[in-house]
Amino acid sequence: MEDHRLEQGRWQETLQVELEGVRAIAQQQEGDSLNLLFVLRELERLHKEICDTWFQDSLPQNRQALYALLRDIEAEGGWPYIHRMRLRSLLVRMAPEDLEALHIQFGEQADLQNGTRRSPSRLSAPEEDLS
Repeated sequence: MEDHRLEQGRWQETLQVELEGVRAIAQQQEGDSLNLLFVLRELERLHKEICDTWFQDSLPQNRQALYALLRDIEAEGGWPYIHRMRLRSLLVRMAPEDLEALHIQFGEQADLQNGTRRSPSRLSAPEEDLS
């Protein structure tokens, strides 16, 4: 049992070193939204790969193991989740005249297709994310 804990600590230390490397790469890209978006996409792909392959295969086969997993999830902070920004969150930092231009450029096309009119002010207020 002691060997298992020691081995577990080693891989966790290795993972922390690797995560610090990813963090350093992200910091180097500060201000470059396209490069940071690439980093986020790669992390999302890795998250999906881990979930769809190794994690799915490791799920409990009996009640005791399921109970232990659920207790750990509850005690250690819940289920891993990758948050996706809403489009409105991207628009928050834009100047009002740029928002107006977006509405004119893209909103009019949508309005014509839907047969409705929308107010440009609807773009300026961020939508609250309740997730």
